[in-house]
Amino acid sequence: MADTLQASDKGLGLSITFSVVALVGALAMLGTSYLYALDGDGQMQLYSGIAFAVAVGAGSLAVAALHMFE
Repeated sequence: MADTLQASDKGLGLSITFSVVALVGALAMLGTSYLYALDGDGQMQLYSGIAFAVAVGAGSLAVAALHMFE
């Protein structure tokens, strides 16, 4: 009797989901930094920093999800 191990798709699904969130965060960072360059509004720097934090956090979670659910 052979033992077989079936891998779960949870890791791949979570990784893709967090990657999409990271991509949206990076695009938001791009947009807010562009608006800051146009207007010089200091509030856009805060939004750009928040978008950067979301992008880096989601990217880190995407890599962690792949390693956790291998």
